[in-house]
Amino acid sequence: MYAAGTATLNGLTFSGNTSTNYGGALFSNGTNVLVKDTLFVDNVGRVGGAVYSGGTTTFSGSTFSGNGVQLFGGATSGAGPAIYGNGLVI
Repeated sequence: MYAAGTATLNGLTFSGNTSTNYGGALFSNGTNVLVKDTLFVDNVGRVGGAVYSGGTTTFSGSTFSGNGVQLFGGATSGAGPAIYGNGLVI
């Protein structure tokens, strides 16, 4: 998924996605993203196995499992700040 504006992801499942570049499941480009109660399983990206964020990303109540990466950031990676709230499983 590519986000170029403000986005809220709530109660979604991203499973088995692949990217040859940034973020196996989610790539946000200089945006603010809220990720709540979302499952990221078995996604693969070159940078950021599940998520790459170029803006502020807030995670709450989400689970990251089995995500892979070629360079760095098995679960998440990015150029912007990441805020990890309550209830995360990584």
